[in-house]
Amino acid sequence: MLRRLLALSLLTATSLAQVSQGPFIGCPVHCGVDHDTYSSLGGPGGTLMDPNTLYLKRAGIDSDVVAGPAFGPNRPRFTFDAMFGPGRPPGFRLDGFSSGYHTVFCTYSMSGQPILDVPAGSWGALLFSVTRNTMGGDSAAVMAESMASDGPGADVFSLVLPGSTLPPSLVPCVAVGEATRATDSTEMGFDPTTMRPEMTDFDPFFTFYETTGPLPSFLQTEPWVYFSLPNAVAMDPAVASWFTMRGGAALPWPHDQPSGATILRTQWVTTPMGHWTQPEVFLSFVDLGFASMPGMTPDPSHDIDALAVDEGHSLVLLSMKRNMTPNLLGEQLMVARWTYSGGTPVGDLPARPYLYWDPTDGTPVLQPVGKIAGAGGGGEIDATCELDPSNANGAAGFVFPYLVLCRDAPLPTTMSASASILTSSATTTIVVSASGLQNTSGLCIWALFWGLPGPFATPFVDIINGTFGLYAGSTQSFALTAGTSVLSGYSLDFQWLTLDGPAWSLSSVVRCQF
Repeated sequence: MLRRLLALSLLTATSLAQVSQGPFIGCPVHCGVDHDTYSSLGGPGGTLMDPNTLYLKRAGIDSDVVAGPAFGPNRPRFTFDAMFGPGRPPGFRLDGFSSGYHTVFCTYSMSGQPILDVPAGSWGALLFSVTRNTMGGDSAAVMAESMASDGPGADVFSLVLPGSTLPPSLVPCVAVGEATRATDSTEMGFDPTTMRPEMTDFDPFFTFYETTGPLPSFLQTEPWVYFSLPNAVAMDPAVASWFTMRGGAALPWPHDQPSGATILRTQWVTTPMGHWTQPEVFLSFVDLGFASMPGMTPDPSHDIDALAVDEGHSLVLLSMKRNMTPNLLGEQLMVARWTYSGGTPVGDLPARPYLYWDPTDGTPVLQPVGKIAGAGGGGEIDATCELDPSNANGAAGFVFPYLVLCRDAPLPTTMSASASILTSSATTTIVVSASGLQNTSGLCIWALFWGLPGPFATPFVDIINGTFGLYAGSTQSFALTAGTSVLSGYSLDFQWLTLDGPAWSLSSVVRCQF
């Protein structure tokens, strides 16, 4: 706690600026926006974006969002037209949406309380976004963005979870239990309008279906998409049938009543032609413990607006709308558990606040995880994603190990970089984003190589392709494009030299094999 208070005390008028950094700098996301958000793609003044659309932001700094691009033959189509059809009601939008690839780190106490628990030797992370008016509470990163002209509402923040054991390459420049800004709204193509941009929710895993490399073998060919609706949309007769069925069977009352606190789902099926199934209930507001008493009817004060589903552990991480529910910090991140009955999901343990053991004041005490994510003081988390980069057997484990590399010298500058692949039928593009220079007079000389890997800890045997560059300022993106023939079995090597005022550092990202 003392360290966070000291960090907050440093937020003066001359020190508000921050750079995107950390292990998820420039990470890809699918996102939705609210009705007051503009894109810079329309030129001066921007273009008003559509809340009735899912946008894709590819990996990298300064990678602008685009509306619903196709992912190729037989790949899921992540658009509202494909998922929900043209007959959806006017004003349709989602509050929360999620893939099932998330990992919710938690164990339950004897009383049924979910408590953050990262396995020994592993590490986990929370990606999140907040509403445009969130002040930041105990998070220096969120507080700094709340005072910026574009606000915090369309920024992606990352938080390495307390109890994590970081890889050695991350230890010098990533703080455990403290949020950092992974991507600024301006680096995603949002306009800092007078209303400030705001994402309504996001998920990083849908983006992985775009690659034609080895990644899809780690993904389901027929994935589920989980989502929640605003209460106003849920009550529309055009979607009433979505709340009546689960697993092919009619739901009993009151589970079948429309509610913004019910989680719905739809599945991509590949035959006879690729399409999404009719939406159905996944977990009802009753399953989640949000029914009013004694009538057990939906309570309109309950509305889920952030969602992350962990199919592997039957857990859901969610957040409730602050303007609808009592102003309780614990409602900003909650965990619920389900079980299966005849192959159909049913509620097991209702949603309860997601807590962690905070040791910073000497004697560990249970605190809400939402507090260190900046939800204190009335802040609101409206997008959330929890992932396990240390799990080599899952989608996150496959993608993020080569996204989480940073400068290895404990000097005054902090440098971090991410790399991702984007392939087509003809080319493979490796996009690298770097961040960390603390002033515009700093310089970074970088080199990116693509080639055959040699024995461990030795140079490449054969450099297939490479590119070099120089940049000044806080952030930069650059790309190397090569033929798809060099995709499998080859390695990426990224090196840089930074000169930032009186300090300099030389660093090399560990080679990453694709």
